Amino acid sequence: MKKAIGILSLVVLTLFCVGCSNNVNNVNNVNNVNNETPTTDNAKVLAGEGSIEYLSFEEALLRSTDIIDARFVGYHKYDTYSELEFTVNELLKGSTTEKTIFVTVIPQVVAIDEIDKSYIIEEDKFVVGEDYLLVLERRISVYYEHDRYLLLGDIYMQTSDIENSSMYNEPLNIHADVEFANQSKYSNVKEYVSSILSRATEPSIEFYGSEYSVDDDLEKVVDDTPYIIAVSVGEFFVKGAYNDVETYCCTVEQMIKQNYEQSEVKSEILVVFPKGEVQPGDEYLLLLNRSSDSSEVFTLSSKNQSVVPLENTEEIMNIKEMISSKS
Repeated sequence: MKKAIGILSLVVLTLFCVGCSNNVNNVNNVNNVNNETPTTDNAKVLAGEGSIEYLSFEEALLRSTDIIDARFVGYHKYDTYSELEFTVNELLKGSTTEKTIFVTVIPQVVAIDEIDKSYIIEEDKFVVGEDYLLVLERRISVYYEHDRYLLLGDIYMQTSDIENSSMYNEPLNIHADVEFANQSKYSNVKEYVSSILSRATEPSIEFYGSEYSVDDDLEKVVDDTPYIIAVSVGEFFVKGAYNDVETYCCTVEQMIKQNYEQSEVKSEILVVFPKGEVQPGDEYLLLLNRSSDSSEVFTLSSKNQSVVPLENTEEIMNIKEMISSKS
């Protein structure tokens, strides 16, 4: 079971004021697929523009989940964003065990109110075959094909050209302590990064996102899932930023499982699905998570075993028997 604190996803909001009228006030929660809360370097996107909190270089190092020396492999471009593929050379901070990581970039204009600056996030400045020091925020989600990483402060550090490093599309030295200005060699930069990390007064966050089961055993997934609910899928409510998830208003037909410590579930809930996973009007047994007791937004509890059509009576009975055997 993966666990972490949530954060606000980068999103372009496309809102349809349809059913679940009582949940319209929760649109900010629907806006991010994991009902996440804001954090440092996350653009609040509106019509291709956004704002970010200012961080110095040293603050970004401390706030990051991962700092990785990695080689740039290439770009994967989609409609509204790009993924930058890297192979990991060395992990300076973090817990990732992956040999390949993907950094998500949304080209857009962003503003930093604290320093009265706006700039364009660029996606095409990395050179295939070159090595970079990446200061990252790692995000997990049941809806992601793989973990996603964001560049904190848009920090750009090519290890073979460290003197031309940048942050917020300006020379990095502008946003770093005077002590850093004298670092012209990559080996010295790594030592400086280590010295900053050694000053941390709080434990680092491993990653951000909502918990979900990675188990292939259905019985273990059922056991780990706090909510198992039979629903009728209603109307489409909102789509995600990357056009890969869809949120629907669902009517609760039957509560099959609910942990006693959990708060009441209303008769209508918002559920986030992978795009094309369900059809309005159809009925399903859903294995769900909820980021907080007060949230009306539910997410799937596993990647492949959380949506069961009610017409699949054999699997439905199997799940109910698993629940009964534990009660």
